[in-house]
Amino acid sequence: RDDNNGSNSGSARVFSGVDGSVLYTFNGDSANDYFGYSVSDAGDINGDGYADLIVGAYGDDNNGSYSGSARVFSGVDGSVLYTFNGDSASEYFGYSVSGAGDVNADGYTDLIVGACYDDNNGSNSGSARVFSGVDGSVLYTFNGDSTYDNFGSSVSGAGDVNGDGYADLIVGAYRDDNNGSDSGSARVLSGIDGSVLTTINGDSSGENFGYSVSGAGDIDGDGLGDFIIGARYDDNNGSNSGSARVFLSSDLMNDFDLDFIVNSADPDDDNDGTPDVNDAFPFDASESVDTDSDGIGNNADLDDDNDGTPDVSDAFPLDASETTDTDSDGIGNNADLDDDNDGFPDTDEVDCGSDPLDAGSVCNTTPSTGESDFDGDLDDDILLRSTSTSSWRLFSLASGAVAGNTGYAAYANSGWVHVANLDADGDLDKDVLLRNTSTGAWRLFTTQSGAVTGSSALNLFTSSNYSFVAALDVDADGDEDILLRNSSDGKWKLFTIEAGAVTGSSPFNLWASSDYTLAATGDFDGDMDDDVLLRGTDGKYRLFTVEAGDTTSFAGIGEIYASSDYTPQVASDFDGDGDDDLIIRSTSNGNWRLYSFQNNAVLGSAAIYPYQSTDYTFQTEGDFDGDGDSDLLLRNSAGTWKLFTIQSGAVTGNSPAGIYSSTDWQIQR
Repeated sequence: RDDNNGSNSGSARVFSGVDGSVLYTFNGDSANDYFGYSVSDAGDINGDGYADLIVGAYGDDNNGSYSGSARVFSGVDGSVLYTFNGDSASEYFGYSVSGAGDVNADGYTDLIVGACYDDNNGSNSGSARVFSGVDGSVLYTFNGDSTYDNFGSSVSGAGDVNGDGYADLIVGAYRDDNNGSDSGSARVLSGIDGSVLTTINGDSSGENFGYSVSGAGDIDGDGLGDFIIGARYDDNNGSNSGSARVFLSSDLMNDFDLDFIVNSADPDDDNDGTPDVNDAFPFDASESVDTDSDGIGNNADLDDDNDGTPDVSDAFPLDASETTDTDSDGIGNNADLDDDNDGFPDTDEVDCGSDPLDAGSVCNTTPSTGESDFDGDLDDDILLRSTSTSSWRLFSLASGAVAGNTGYAAYANSGWVHVANLDADGDLDKDVLLRNTSTGAWRLFTTQSGAVTGSSALNLFTSSNYSFVAALDVDADGDEDILLRNSSDGKWKLFTIEAGAVTGSSPFNLWASSDYTLAATGDFDGDMDDDVLLRGTDGKYRLFTVEAGDTTSFAGIGEIYASSDYTPQVASDFDGDGDDDLIIRSTSNGNWRLYSFQNNAVLGSAAIYPYQSTDYTFQTEGDFDGDGDSDLLLRNSAGTWKLFTIQSGAVTGNSPAGIYSSTDWQIQR
């Protein structure tokens, strides 16, 4: 607290080792600089053959009150070589200073300065900065871990701790709380890259371990720099009696892979590229994984997952639950819903008697994916009709994009309205059903490879009392059937279809009350017979299970929102499990919700995220990218189309659909 240049300006004096005479006196610049609070030999900074000096002044105000500074003086003539300043107020930069040794192996000694009240990682977390002796540039900045660590309260060169030829560093944080409040710590840092070589913690609360640190030279003659750490409030010989501990680098710096990072600090001791925390054999570079925990690493183990199938014959040698992948799609047969990738879920193939492991053995039915596959490529297509001319246009899709479009030769007469797309002849290509608005007559246009191959009358009730409700396969024969409803009494009539012709009709056992209307049809239990979901005026849903052409049971589905604000949009298989699911949408805010079904019960529900804007309305669903999960097609009032791809019940992307945008063209589904 020398007052040579004002109260507490401070000073530092250099004395001759020969006779004790004063060689230099250095003074602080102004009051309360506290120049000289820390001093150290700096080594030969400028390579002139003379040792230089460094002095800290933590109260210097160059960059704000108590920002602090450190000044380096020439040993030859006492001139100032460098002045380093703290960055901002109250850092206390210069609270500790030291020569650092030759950190970067450029032949010049470097410097380290602590700022124990720096706030980089919280109030008073502290920092330490390493400066080049050559040009004064910052080589490293080290920060304390958390609030009130006071990291940088002590700093020192540590010598070459790990034997890599570079001088290393040690920094104390006497208020670190790793082993209790103010237990303290000291960190040894690599000169070559600034990485942490080791962190040593005080034993208990209040020790202030790390209040002082220093390199100790090579105490045990092993060629490695050792170091000493003080704990001023240690209570070993009474309250605050204090202690100092000497650490030998040879004890701390075991280095299995000779990468100059000690094992205690090395995240990969055997340098095999696998972090030790994930390495079953951290000291064996030839092994890192032991899938079955048998003590034999996977590289040497002949059956890594211990499932009884040798790795050479196992498609999934690291998965004990899988051994075979028939279609080589990366999904094992136990988890794969379509083992042979023929477009038919395994459960459907078992039901219909075909082989789920043979792509050439298929059910005589359409895969339960989308709405309108007219060309049999398993990617659904889009059928439009002009409201002004009644002409038709078929847009073929492949891998989620329009592959082409062509005319579709159904009646271009406004007296014939589109009723449904259905596979009435079991050839896997959707056909088109029309109805005459004046006579009630029905006409089926059969399709193959995207083109009309013929048309014929379909012998359904022509009375205007009977309206079309749904096309659904109730008998698992691969030909979709037709469900009508009488508007006068609410009763339902099922017409079975085979090879494009009506083969019979019968009452269909659904509730006739006008309180109940159709919400959706779909195969909700994966048995290849489509089921029927009704909704009451109370908003609640009832699911009727269908087997062999008739309903067999019904159950309330209480999990689906009953609010009238939410309306059903479509049922289809959106998660690829072979059971159809249900999407509903809010009419007020446009939110969407997907209900996943398995075995005619709701397995779970989740929000999905196509556009919420109510300007975009649902047009159709279909498996437009051929991945087995149905996708969604939306359109806004301006005619713009947007295709949303779905996988595993979640939207995975969206893209424009290259379809006529004129609103004269409307979708037919």
